[in-house]
Amino acid sequence: MMLYKILGWFWIISGSYSFLRPVSLMRRLQMGSGRTLRRLFFLAAFTWGAPLIALGWENEGFAPKAMLILGIIAVLKSVFFLTSRASDAFIRWSLNAPPLYFRIFALVQVLAGIALHAYSSRS
Repeated sequence: MMLYKILGWFWIISGSYSFLRPVSLMRRLQMGSGRTLRRLFFLAAFTWGAPLIALGWENEGFAPKAMLILGIIAVLKSVFFLTSRASDAFIRWSLNAPPLYFRIFALVQVLAGIALHAYSSRS
């Protein structure tokens, strides 16, 4: 549970920073090479998927099982990010995306961090 709390705070803090300064995130992505960006997207998808699987596995009901399925999809997608050509298209798109998309992603990241932190505090 402590890992969820730490991960939740990390998502909240990094999401808040990205929401306030989306241009710095865009610059950081543009400076990375293709291989580095693939690893970054792998890590992002895996860190989103693994807690969802754990939370879905521990609880019963429709919502936790939906989270479990989304987590499995995220982990599988993270593996495909390392090798697929579709990841190259996604990387090219993300390098040219307007800051509004990065703000929306940051807001989703903050909300997921709050939910993860709330869940870890509940148990």
